[in-house]
Amino acid sequence: MRPRKLVIGGIVTVIVLGIGFIGVKATISPNSAPQPVTQAKQEIVPNHVYQSYRYPYKLTIVRPAAKLYSRPAGTRGCQYLGTVHSRHVTAQVTGQIRDDLNHNQRAGYIRFTQNHHHYWISAQETRFRDLASLKAQILKLRPPSRQD
Repeated sequence: MRPRKLVIGGIVTVIVLGIGFIGVKATISPNSAPQPVTQAKQEIVPNHVYQSYRYPYKLTIVRPAAKLYSRPAGTRGCQYLGTVHSRHVTAQVTGQIRDDLNHNQRAGYIRFTQNHHHYWISAQETRFRDLASLKAQILKLRPPSRQD
């Protein structure tokens, strides 16, 4: 009788741990949630674009596992398209437009085109490639300083 209770107890423990692991994984990585859950989140409380502007900068994508979307993530109608690696996107891109979401400039997404496809990627997954030209553009925009 005792071994039977141990086996049943072990099975119950494994099931509880499995359910707990799935819950933790869904909490840590909400973008990997099943498609119907993601769609429900977007329909109930979608992200909204706070600010949009041209973003003609040369960028490098820092991680091959960076996620690509059809629109900024979490906005209405957004679809997950895959990763940089799975879509065979090269790391050297030129941004076209940047959208900041929900009054938060850190939650920005950048649009770029490659192989006749438009992709949106999190700005946190990119780095500037040509800082010298970026500094030159900033210097051109500054008004000349007055010398008193």
